[in-house]
Amino acid sequence: MAHSVDTVHLDGLSLCMQSREKKLKGADLEKAFDGNICRCTGYAPIIKAIKQLQDIEDIQDNQNCFDVTTGERCGRACDDAAKAITNDLAVIDSERGIAYKAPTTLQNLYTALDIEPNASLIGGSTAAIGVSKYYDDALGTPWIGGFLAPSVSLNTIIATKTVSELGSIQISTDEICIGAAVTLTDLLECLEEAGSTPQLTAATRHLKRVANTQVRNSATWAGNLVLLAKASGFISDVLVALCVAEAKIDLSLCSSNTKRSVVSLEPTELIATLRASSTLKPVILKARIPLVPTSEKVVAFCDKVAARHANAHAITNCGLVMRLDGTTIKKAICIFGGLNSSIYKMKKIESSLIDAQVTAQTTLSNAIAALRTSSTDGNSYEADLGTSFLYKWFVCAIDPSSSIITSLAFDRPETESSYDINGATDPNNDPASMPRTKLAARLQASGEAKYCTDVVKAKNEVFCAFAYAKSAGTLTSISTTSALRVLNTVIVYTALDLIDAYGAVGTMADDDDPLLYELNQNVFVGARVAIAVATTYEDAIQAARAVVITIDTNCTPLQKRLVLISKSDVDNLYATTPRKPSEKLSATRGKSRKLGLPRTGLQVQNGVVRLDFAPSSPLQLDESEEVVRIDGSVSQLSQKHFTMETHAARAIPIEGGNLEVWSSSQDNALTQQTIAAALGKYDHNIVVKCRRAGGGFGSKLSLHLAVATAVSVVTDLLGRPARLHAERRDDQKMTGGREPCVSSYTLTAKKEKWTFTYVFY
Repeated sequence: MAHSVDTVHLDGLSLCMQSREKKLKGADLEKAFDGNICRCTGYAPIIKAIKQLQDIEDIQDNQNCFDVTTGERCGRACDDAAKAITNDLAVIDSERGIAYKAPTTLQNLYTALDIEPNASLIGGSTAAIGVSKYYDDALGTPWIGGFLAPSVSLNTIIATKTVSELGSIQISTDEICIGAAVTLTDLLECLEEAGSTPQLTAATRHLKRVANTQVRNSATWAGNLVLLAKASGFISDVLVALCVAEAKIDLSLCSSNTKRSVVSLEPTELIATLRASSTLKPVILKARIPLVPTSEKVVAFCDKVAARHANAHAITNCGLVMRLDGTTIKKAICIFGGLNSSIYKMKKIESSLIDAQVTAQTTLSNAIAALRTSSTDGNSYEADLGTSFLYKWFVCAIDPSSSIITSLAFDRPETESSYDINGATDPNNDPASMPRTKLAARLQASGEAKYCTDVVKAKNEVFCAFAYAKSAGTLTSISTTSALRVLNTVIVYTALDLIDAYGAVGTMADDDDPLLYELNQNVFVGARVAIAVATTYEDAIQAARAVVITIDTNCTPLQKRLVLISKSDVDNLYATTPRKPSEKLSATRGKSRKLGLPRTGLQVQNGVVRLDFAPSSPLQLDESEEVVRIDGSVSQLSQKHFTMETHAARAIPIEGGNLEVWSSSQDNALTQQTIAAALGKYDHNIVVKCRRAGGGFGSKLSLHLAVATAVSVVTDLLGRPARLHAERRDDQKMTGGREPCVSSYTLTAKKEKWTFTYVFY
């Protein structure tokens, strides 16, 4: 993956690449990324890297893996050890007030519930952490990780995925039995392999529209139904799919003391039972899906309308099954979500269809009338969607030439007002399924959208452009003579000018990345060397390109040493006093920003603080203390990142020596802190505004900082408004990607600490 991606979106992309049992190949692998948007790297190299990784795993699956410390085959002892685990796990987090239990058998789970009747059962925890926070009635308020109920002092969480009985899948000739802890991905694979009946085909198609691949890889079908039972506003696509598949669900209830009984329910009956039996310690055991074929014609239909085609809750959904004897409807299943929070199975519609002729116009009209009377608001947007679902269902059931296929206009009640998408759902359920219209979408598509540098030029405003390195190596000389001869050039700033003005060169989000690089520093392709300032945009670019930059490509590789120490050793570094303008601030995220240290200078990983520094000479290891040493290297190919709009910024001097900065930024606070640190001002002296960021997709979290800081420096020094809108070619070189490199490393374990040396070429 190192060759393909350098992005904050890696976690989601990685979780998409395969399910538990089946490795995805070809088009199926590409489809697995649906719902994941990442323009940081492009999808092609990511997919290529995943295919390479799967090839490696295929080899390792058939061979013994190796012990990295000895190089000997281990016989995959780790697999055997994992299978041999039979003891239940129990952990108590007294600070957060949470007890976690992971039983391995169903009986142990029942025992845990007897001890803690108010415990929460979790499967993939996607509902508790990622979904139910949108619904106040789901798991109690206030929302803290989905588990905090106000009346419970110690919240017990019981995992279901560790229970062997709940994770089983059994397929026989007449039915499929799916354990309650089976993931949606495994359920999908099972249905696809079981057969191609109309019910299973419709259910499978609908399940593929639940959330996205990584959620389906973790979420369990039973957990989805439990969330529906707890959150009245939630609209479950899993319920619809199971109803269409005509599944029956086994539910274990504790009737008295520890005595349990199992009942078999339809999915809609299960929801009603769960809502009414919270004191009976209910546990969903399995779903049983029939496979017995029928001689009757079956028309199964599932659909939903959502704000997006993937990764979005339904506004309205449906699951419809019709059994026909010729043209006579013998059985009907009608499930709708979003029309009435307390009703899913529309019995009025089902009753109106039994023994009716599917080809008769009155049959569809009666079904639509029953739908509108069963809805909370028969004239609502959701009811209109339900009407369209019924129409599509009938279209699937009859001859296309039938006279019934005319229009739905005959059914639409007259109204004095138009229907808007904004009335689609109850406002109390925002923002889970409420679609939002992007008002500026047409302007952006047409090129009429205005960005921070599109405003009218001020009378005394200047334009800026960067002169940057065209190759990697050591910066040996900078000549601005030719640049100053360019017409309308005002001045050309180098790092020495900034040191004279501010005492230091400002740094961006990483202390290894100064605003301008100094002589004798190692630079990379696109490293900023000078800022050319002119009275016109074209002259600023011409002056920047006229700067003569000399680079020695035969430079010494960069060496760094990392020392891992205990977190307690640096706890005293936390400071609560405000930063003074004279103090150096590294504008970074997380704990490193809180500590006032650079991102590469401090990272907290697994409770261990990592500090680094550049040694004056190669690291010398004390062989007498050495325990183990591992050497290796990692190569990285080039990568391009194409933003839809290039980086832009404009700075204006305002009263009190303050600056107003307009920047195409995804993080105004970080921009403010970076500029203030570079100019030696307080943060509140810098006012940062973002008119429109443009297509950043993560690149304008930090890569825009140099542009925003450059115009701020020019405005601060000249007292004139300044703007910089990077030309596409320059923007690609400076911020549009990375060059190929090789990193070699040495990892050494000693008695009290680890040292890690790496060298970049």
